[in-house]
Amino acid sequence: MILQGIRVIEWSAGQVGPVACAMLGDLGAEVIKVEEPGKGDPVRLGTHWHGMNLQLPSGHIPAFEHHNRNKLGITLDLRQEKGRQVMYRLVEKADVFLTNYRPKAVAALGLDHQTLKGLNPRLVYITSTVFGHNGPDRNMRGLDLTAMARSGMMMSAGEPGMPPIMAPVGIADQMTAVTLAYGALAALLARERLGVAQEVKGSMLGAMVALQGGFTITNYLMGGKEIPRYGRRHSANPTYNWYQCQDGKWLVLGHYAGRKYWFTLCEALGEQELAHDPRFADFTSRTQNAQELITILDSVFAQRPRHEWEARLRHYPDIFWSRINDVPDLVDDPQVVENDYVIDYDHPTLGPTKFVGFPLKFAETPAQLHRPAPEMGQHTDEVLSRVCSISPEEIEALRQEGVV
Repeated sequence: MILQGIRVIEWSAGQVGPVACAMLGDLGAEVIKVEEPGKGDPVRLGTHWHGMNLQLPSGHIPAFEHHNRNKLGITLDLRQEKGRQVMYRLVEKADVFLTNYRPKAVAALGLDHQTLKGLNPRLVYITSTVFGHNGPDRNMRGLDLTAMARSGMMMSAGEPGMPPIMAPVGIADQMTAVTLAYGALAALLARERLGVAQEVKGSMLGAMVALQGGFTITNYLMGGKEIPRYGRRHSANPTYNWYQCQDGKWLVLGHYAGRKYWFTLCEALGEQELAHDPRFADFTSRTQNAQELITILDSVFAQRPRHEWEARLRHYPDIFWSRINDVPDLVDDPQVVENDYVIDYDHPTLGPTKFVGFPLKFAETPAQLHRPAPEMGQHTDEVLSRVCSISPEEIEALRQEGVV
């Protein structure tokens, strides 16, 4: 695997840091997750969401399993000097150290970049904050929702005039995790090619600004144009819209301009007369008469169930269209299944189950799910013995003192 031989020390919680490190683990890195004895990552306790019990009968939390796959798990009380000394011994043998705790808290425990760099000059040191490492709010705490709010996304999604809307849960966390993993890989490459080990700083706000950069933000920066909220179904472009079929399921059409594809679309829908209707003769007229055309297309799509429309539209490869999946549809979608975006996994406790797969395919060094999320402290003895050369007697003494 690509990162075989790379050791990552993860001292983080929630979703941002854990998911970033899980992604490195997918590529073969040895990831050692450090948790506080008796407490652990709060996601272990995330049993409920909006009144829904998410805990499996075994006691496992699906989100924790996803965020912490491919890791070894140990416990260390970093508030104790002996705990910090064990962490230092781990860092000395590591390639990457990653945390998403606040810089003030990190420094207070002696785990800041300067301290760890002194122990291991080849260490890639990665930190993530909510709102960035500089500025008046650099030490503010926050979660996925607060980053979405500050980034402007809650006022970009949805319809004009409606209150701010929350994007899918975890999008800011996940996007930040991707940027951190990307930063780790780039920094490891720089270390190997240039001989430079460095600190990499990321933030949830920065990741969310970057996510919107290609359209929403850049159009304002360069052209002074604030893109209106356009989450509503009835848009000014009927060929960039979504329609409900006879069986209640939905299809989307995805043509921005709609000029080139209009006649082909009419043929595919069996509505050739629309192509010659003067109200819809060109893109301008279709925009001016958008609501009339949308009403017509609503009635057209309502005449057949979605699977019939899908079969018909497949004969027209130039038309941009897709089914609109809900989650049950998604996990059974042939494109998801046949590309291994959802995979089978034999969990040592849960037994045969399914798991989210990998978005990238490496021809020679594939990503793998080779280890489930650890039970809290599951690998403490193994890691301290193998990595830090601490004897069983010393480990037991540390356990008696509450250090591990």
